[in-house]
Amino acid sequence: MNARSALLPLPRIELEGDIVVNADVPAMALLAGSGRGVLGRSLHSFVDPQEGATIPDDPAAFAGRWIPARLKSGGGLALIYDQIGVGCGGSGAAWPVYLMKTDGTSAIADRSLPNDALTQLFSNLSHEMLTPLNAVIGFSEVISHQHFGPVPERYRNYSDDINASGQYLLAMVKSMLELGKLSAGPDAMDETTIELAVVMDQAVRIVGNLAGERGSSVTLSGFDRAPTLFADELKLTQVFTNLLSNALKYSQRGSEIRAVYDGVAGGFAVIRVIDEGIGMSDNDVATALMPFGRASYSFNAAESGTGLGLPIARAIVNSHGGWLEIKSSPGLGTTVIVGLPEDRVLSDDDGGLAGLLGAV
Repeated sequence: MNARSALLPLPRIELEGDIVVNADVPAMALLAGSGRGVLGRSLHSFVDPQEGATIPDDPAAFAGRWIPARLKSGGGLALIYDQIGVGCGGSGAAWPVYLMKTDGTSAIADRSLPNDALTQLFSNLSHEMLTPLNAVIGFSEVISHQHFGPVPERYRNYSDDINASGQYLLAMVKSMLELGKLSAGPDAMDETTIELAVVMDQAVRIVGNLAGERGSSVTLSGFDRAPTLFADELKLTQVFTNLLSNALKYSQRGSEIRAVYDGVAGGFAVIRVIDEGIGMSDNDVATALMPFGRASYSFNAAESGTGLGLPIARAIVNSHGGWLEIKSSPGLGTTVIVGLPEDRVLSDDDGGLAGLLGAV
């Protein structure tokens, strides 16, 4: 099965901007109940985004992503934006969008549609990309290292650029595979007895080079009394590495990033990652938690990432029975709060902190 075949059974429309320029019969029936009055009209005429989501005027900006929506005629709908546009009568590119009926519940909060078309798309596309992508990276290294003889410096520079781009795509593919696996259902975890303090120390070491390049620092507080947990050490390290990395990227150079263990409150061991960076609006927060979503800008566009770090972090925390919450305001920084269930705490030196969950 190729990447697009997973979506072919779904009703399909094509958009230029937000105007429907083409639609198959099932899509027309879904949107308007008949084949009339669909073409040439705005998508907004037929659907409304669910709370916290936005239907873009430029569909290319949402390539490979999906948006939770509601039909004006009633019922939930997922708008799945294809990876690439298609030629459309000389007027530029139209963008294929697939329509998948949902139960209408809050899809932003719960995106786990087991075996749905989007998960299949991610997984199929990622597997198909791995082999040629590894070849591109390998051959670029052959050129850069001049294994078969001297190469002009200009071509070596090009090969370095190809390699860097390939490595970025490889990281994205691996993240897509990870997200697809987590979205498909409970992920098999390697759970064992771990020390939360050790996990955080590992995460800080991993982001150490990034912090050093930016002249920033990461400080830990309260982890001298952090508990022993029953959890997947590698996956929790990935969570906090992603959170610290995001905090560094979206803060000014020379900033201090803080990770704080606050104790057990409300049945959860609570950890906060705090930055004083650009912050996010409520809409930006909702976008950042969507696959491939990114905040509006960072202090270094080259470090903006794949847009999968937060969704993967939240999926991993959820798989441990916990939760991840973001509190942020534009210009006032961001606090990401992680709660891990108390039944995973094997030992704890702190009796809990009243009113903690309302603090930032």
